[in-house]
Amino acid sequence: DSTSWPPSYQLHLLSETAGFNIDLAKDLSERFLGIRNKTFVHIDKDRVFDPSELYREADIRHKDIDDFINGLWKLMQEIHIVVIGKDIECDTYTGEDIKYLAGLRDKEFFKKK
Repeated sequence: DSTSWPPSYQLHLLSETAGFNIDLAKDLSERFLGIRNKTFVHIDKDRVFDPSELYREADIRHKDIDDFINGLWKLMQEIHIVVIGKDIECDTYTGEDIKYLAGLRDKEFFKKK
């Protein structure tokens, strides 16, 4: 039911409450869009064989992704409370294994720079 969905001004307030960085989301979107356009959709014949270079040029860091995902999760929780009236029920997962693996990947990836 769309009548229970928070209006845009409330979503903005919920974003602030959750610490969701809208500017970071827009920035990451722009940086990922360049990668998407040159490797997946509008394939750039000069760039498609080395997509890792596009990722390096976009300068997307694990911390950016981590901040975005954590902020988005908090925002989703805030919206869920407003719309459903209670916290999201889910298992607790810290993501420490993913952070560790991403750190190893970043260490190897940026060593090549």
